[in-house]
Amino acid sequence: MEDLDLSQIDPLRRAEVRRRVEVLDRYLRITLPTTADAAVHAGQIGISVAQFYRLAQAWRIHRDPKLVGAGKRGGRRVRRDGVPSSAKRIVSAVMDDLGAEASQQDISREVARRCQGARIPTPSRGAMWTYIMDARATAPIRDDEPNRVVVGRLWVKLPTAHGGNSVFPQIALAVLLPDRLVLGLDVSCEHRRKASASMALARAFASMPSELDDVEIVIDPGDADDVAAVHLARLGTMPRPSKTSVSRLLSANLGRRLGGLVLMHRGHSSKTSGLLQARANSAVDCGTARAEIERAARAHNEILAEMRSAKI
Repeated sequence: MEDLDLSQIDPLRRAEVRRRVEVLDRYLRITLPTTADAAVHAGQIGISVAQFYRLAQAWRIHRDPKLVGAGKRGGRRVRRDGVPSSAKRIVSAVMDDLGAEASQQDISREVARRCQGARIPTPSRGAMWTYIMDARATAPIRDDEPNRVVVGRLWVKLPTAHGGNSVFPQIALAVLLPDRLVLGLDVSCEHRRKASASMALARAFASMPSELDDVEIVIDPGDADDVAAVHLARLGTMPRPSKTSVSRLLSANLGRRLGGLVLMHRGHSSKTSGLLQARANSAVDCGTARAEIERAARAHNEILAEMRSAKI
């Protein structure tokens, strides 16, 4: 099969796209295909003969994988949360006043107080979480804070094959604050192997200019031994474990997405099976997962670079 550009196809559906392309190419290689041939090949894809004829013609002319019919997990659903626009304006105002890094509890408490004062319904806890996480991802870049590199772990909602099952990959990220740039990362697709904080930090150091050598490194206490050698080699000191929650810092600055991939701040907050129920979906291999995560980090950094350029 020719090399296909599947970069615009959902990673979970690329295997199904390849399979459908093989079916279409087998059919198109038949010199004088009959209706029976079309029926057999249509059945292999799971569509009617009439649909198959249209699909085969489109594939023969354009050879565009997006036309094969498995490029998206489904149309984006519009969730009607019943929250009045006036309440949403209050949420935005509170986020502006308290800052996106404020705790969800503090933001929710202030939103409830203002909504009660205005005699309008207070958004639900789920709606509040969505608003807060989205606001964190798009908040303006702050210039009034010292540089810090936060090193911690998250999970990516991308089912990845491992040992006959599937897992959500864990990633160790080194994020420069307040810029929110991802400077380094490491990926683990194995249940028992943590993503390496030291590798993420080493890659961050490799990409950092020398003027950032006085930057504070924020790490979890449990990672102090892991990053000690890397920290000592670059900064000449041993790392000091953070007294604040690294997970909360990452959550407050990245929100719920990284370059289009959904982030999870707890490893067991959902199961891979829910995303693999659709027939067209299949778990990706670890190499694909790693490539997708690295692509997402680059896209995330490019968006932030555009935000900073627009601010200047």
